[in-house]
Amino acid sequence: VFQQVNARPHTACVSMDCLRHDKVLPWPANSPDPTPVEHVWDQLRRQLRPSANLQDLESQIQQL
Repeated sequence: VFQQVNARPHTACVSMDCLRHDKVLPWPANSPDPTPVEHVWDQLRRQLRPSANLQDLESQIQQL
């Protein structure tokens, strides 16, 4: 079962043809972002400073 957000690439004939044998749930136009966690990742990226190594990056993420 798939659900698409009615974006132009999702409603293109090629996309619709690939999913012709699958169940696709309707998604209303102008609906809220289906993946709100993307906003969290964006905020996290904005607060991170360049890291010298993986341990530094991990420490920053845990602190944030």
